Amino acid sequence: MKKFTILYFIIFLGLNSCKGQTESKPKTIENKDFNWTIIIPENFISINKNEWNKTQQKGKDAIEKTFGEEIINQAITIFAFKNGQFNNFEANYQPYDIEIDGNYLETNNDLNKIFDMFPNKKIGFFEISWSTSNFVNGDSTSQQNFIKELFNFYAQNESEIEFLTWYRYVDQEVGTCVVKDQKIGDQTIIVGGGSGMGTSEHVIERLNQYNCNAGIVTIDQNHKSGWNEFINQIEMLN
Repeated sequence: MKKFTILYFIIFLGLNSCKGQTESKPKTIENKDFNWTIIIPENFISINKNEWNKTQQKGKDAIEKTFGEEIINQAITIFAFKNGQFNNFEANYQPYDIEIDGNYLETNNDLNKIFDMFPNKKIGFFEISWSTSNFVNGDSTSQQNFIKELFNFYAQNESEIEFLTWYRYVDQEVGTCVVKDQKIGDQTIIVGGGSGMGTSEHVIERLNQYNCNAGIVTIDQNHKSGWNEFINQIEMLN
């Protein structure tokens, strides 16, 4: 079975700014799949799909040329905004697939390359998570190990990180974490076509299991080993 692990959003924050942008009021965006609400700052305007696809393709081509490796981008964009030429604000997600991406803790080392890809920019890592659901091959021990690695990553790169947030505090009842018929960007995911690998039903079923068990505290308020690791790491920072 494929391993369905980390869901994360990476937000690129440019350090430059431009004057004379089209003024716009702050915009509130709600996403039912991940149960969060975010306010887009004023003067950020939405980037249309075609323009953002071109931007991503240019970045993909540049990375492939630099590292000499093919980039497989399966990320789903939730939204993309911009303020001037140098400030892009994007939220996307991509299920981690062990059959494609390999062992997570080993692959995590490649994350450091992101600082080379976007030099002189602080990067925010938004709603990082690790599920303990055995339905997606997760457990409490692997979550604890991931949190330890996450703090190590932060400590090594603190000066280059704008922020880093954890996705869920307390677990929820399975089946309550993903809306079955949900529009993401301009795409609508609808359950149907059976539950075979890669179908909408297959993806949504695993999203529910993953999201609902991504907390560090159980539904009945018991602390997971990930919680204990989280507290230990915070105490060491202090």
